[in-house]
Amino acid sequence: MSNSFTDTEGRVWTPCVTTPVILEASRKLQLEVADLAAMRIKLHDLFEFLWLACRREAKDRDLNKDQFFEVVPADNLQAVFAALFAATGLAFPDASTEGNDENPPMATRGQ
Repeated sequence: MSNSFTDTEGRVWTPCVTTPVILEASRKLQLEVADLAAMRIKLHDLFEFLWLACRREAKDRDLNKDQFFEVVPADNLQAVFAALFAATGLAFPDASTEGNDENPPMATRGQ
């Protein structure tokens, strides 16, 4: 799954799901952590979450929210949301697959 998408003008965007983005999404969209981790979000909230994850890049490109949504490719929303889901996956790594010698992954029951 790619962590970026290309807009209608050929610019590459990489959604960035950080702690501040998660906190703001939680407050604005009234999302619970379980909803966010499972991506159980209404469509309009999903677009808002996308904006929050891309807002910094948009600001760097002098685009406001409306201008950003104008260049989000409606004919390729699968790639757009795949990038958002990938960024969310990076924010919520699977505890069973993460770890190192000092911080081993969580054990699975029965093992």
